[in-house]
Amino acid sequence: MASGVYLTFFGSFVFGTPGFPLSDVPLQSIAKDVAAGRLAAKPSRVVKFEEIQEAHRVMEANEAKGKMVAVVSA
Repeated sequence: MASGVYLTFFGSFVFGTPGFPLSDVPLQSIAKDVAAGRLAAKPSRVVKFEEIQEAHRVMEANEAKGKMVAVVSA
């Protein structure tokens, strides 16, 4: 990933448990596959950090229809 770009995600309650340790999640491999175009990873919506309240409203109303990304300007 480019400098200044960060990958974060919300894991379920099973991530990091003895039954599903974080070390079993191949994040680097997933990022490489996305970058190479082998995995489609298009968010349903990209919002500016200043629009985070609207993003939460959309999620809480079950209107997200996919993953959402909040972008913070440097």
